[in-house]
Amino acid sequence: MSDGWDELGRDPRFYEWWRGKFPDRATLLEVFPEGALYYYQSPYSCTVSVVVGGDFVFVDYLVPGDDPERARRAILAWMADLQRRTSAPEAAGEMGWSPVYAARRDVASGAVLVGTLRPGDWCGLCLNRDLELPRCWDQLPVGWPESYRKRIAELAATRMGA
Repeated sequence: MSDGWDELGRDPRFYEWWRGKFPDRATLLEVFPEGALYYYQSPYSCTVSVVVGGDFVFVDYLVPGDDPERARRAILAWMADLQRRTSAPEAAGEMGWSPVYAARRDVASGAVLVGTLRPGDWCGLCLNRDLELPRCWDQLPVGWPESYRKRIAELAATRMGA
């Protein structure tokens, strides 16, 4: 990483935007014990999935396949990689997942530890602070079965009640 991207990835505001502001705008696809999986198809350019857990966040371009359990396996693999080191998570790559941003906050120091940061149009969702993302809580990822809309609606109803 160079040209300031490494500093951006470690910036607590960047990290917290993906953990806090982004989920409020995105569709909640599933809640696993390890973290919540969000999806957002931006009207501006890109489509991303984001996983937010206790002390980590992962950003990827798409939600592959039609199986939420597959997503959970990828999340577990990424978490294991981030716990072992701060280099790019690789274990989930064989499942078609390869995050463009993987980071966690060190509980002791509060520092943001970046495992992966591959700049791309996804960064624009966060960097253009003047551009308010519309709230989209009912998007169905490409390739997911239409029947999954019921689960998305249940999760949205839970969020509204909270």
